[in-house]
Amino acid sequence: MRSVILRTRVSAVEDNDIAELPKDLEGWKARAAYFESLFKIEKLTSAKLRLINRNLAQRLYGPSSEKLNEAQRLLFSLLDESTAPLSEEGKELIKEARKGVNDRGAEEAKRRGGGRNKERFEHLPEVVTLVNPPEQERQGLAWISEEITEHVEIEPAKVYRHIIVRPVWAHPRREQSPIIAPLPPEAQVYPGSMYGLRLMVRAIIGKYVDHQPLYRQEGIGLREGIWVPRQALTRIVENTAHLLITIADQLKWKVLRSRYVQIDETVTKVLDPERRGRSHDAYFWGFLAPHEKAVYFEFSADRSEAKLFEFFPLKWEGNVQTDGASWYASAFADMPFLRHYECVAHLRRYVLAAMVAHEAQMRPILKDIMRLYRIERRAKKLNLTHEQRGHYRHLYAKPILKRIQKAFRKLQRSPALEGALQDAVTYANNRWQHLAAYAKVGNGHINIDQNPIENMFRPTKLGRKNWLAIGHPKAGWRAAVLYTVLCTCKMLNVNPEAYLLWVLPQLAVGSNKTTAQGLLPHDFAAAFPEQVLPVRRKR
Repeated sequence: MRSVILRTRVSAVEDNDIAELPKDLEGWKARAAYFESLFKIEKLTSAKLRLINRNLAQRLYGPSSEKLNEAQRLLFSLLDESTAPLSEEGKELIKEARKGVNDRGAEEAKRRGGGRNKERFEHLPEVVTLVNPPEQERQGLAWISEEITEHVEIEPAKVYRHIIVRPVWAHPRREQSPIIAPLPPEAQVYPGSMYGLRLMVRAIIGKYVDHQPLYRQEGIGLREGIWVPRQALTRIVENTAHLLITIADQLKWKVLRSRYVQIDETVTKVLDPERRGRSHDAYFWGFLAPHEKAVYFEFSADRSEAKLFEFFPLKWEGNVQTDGASWYASAFADMPFLRHYECVAHLRRYVLAAMVAHEAQMRPILKDIMRLYRIERRAKKLNLTHEQRGHYRHLYAKPILKRIQKAFRKLQRSPALEGALQDAVTYANNRWQHLAAYAKVGNGHINIDQNPIENMFRPTKLGRKNWLAIGHPKAGWRAAVLYTVLCTCKMLNVNPEAYLLWVLPQLAVGSNKTTAQGLLPHDFAAAFPEQVLPVRRKR
């Protein structure tokens, strides 16, 4: 906008002063200096707009924590329209985006209006408090109406001693053995412990869902009038993880039976038992079945590809999707029954990194990648089946992918190939077969990227920022088991606290041969739909 104003000013100066041209050399020098200053301002403004454009592109395609909302996306499109000529199709897309933003704003306003927020609290019990003026002030007056003010309040946790009394019954003449009622299942979750089920579940949810370290939970308990040492909380975590192993194993087989697995790994810190106060790197491996909504985590002391051979049974046949790490290609070369796909989002990150110094070459490719994601959003909005999605991609995404491939091959022959540009070109050309395979007709069930499995690692990252490191290498399996169960609950929008209160007593009273059949979070969601939390809308 500022550049348009400057051009208008220059045009006005030329129109007004063309009849009064300078008649001496000094006048011409002054005029030249004036226009030179305008040119410098124009040049600086152009550089600033390019910087803004690049920053917006980074926010549009960068980490999810920095992404734009719909209104900002529209602003980005309008800025792009003002700095480069758009085709008629591009203008229609901007018009469509503007319409989508306006429709969503109207829908949000309708959702919020009319006191709709009160509907979220209708299920809560009511406590009515009557507040009257002093009695002497209302003598001789009649109650004609009332002014009602409503709030949602919360009370601190209720801590109490739960005493279970089990009478022993015996025959007066000792004709039979005495009898006694068995302990309730909830009292058998941690035998011999003085801590109840709800306190145990609260400790698990506090650490692995709310990311509160155990030492911090110890301090919270002191404020509430109860002291539970962190050593006791650690034993509670270990006991709960032992009970949930069978649930984690069933989730593992649910992932394998899905025949489509997304794989990723992330680093975590583990205290070194041989060097006091020192830590070293360890890893969580994640295996996600996106359509089954099940995830399985494993803890590993290293990033060796051996973990892949341990997870997949011999001759397992299916589809796997990963990033471009070299150990995946190396491992899957020895698994001929697997079909390997890679992640377009990782390619986009390389393109964004190259745009900083090579905007002219990367900008068309970035626009095409944006079109690929737009196709995915449209397919989702149309609620297409996997088969329909495959044909839809073949029709619309395949030509774009061919154009991107042609652009990368052309850049491969460029003499100025270096730095981030070379990294992006090499990454794309070496992996193109796995990157573009998702758009084949029979692959409608394959995602364009592996962002879902990366999102599953967020609790591990938030937890790491709070407690910094796992206390011992032998304790890593406990975190993997608990993250497996709780992250699956998160995918299903199941209340994790209610699920643990339901499943732990059943696991505690089961025999050694008891399996987790019928006790998965999926079974809980089907049996107790009221415990499925409402989906939070993205703003």
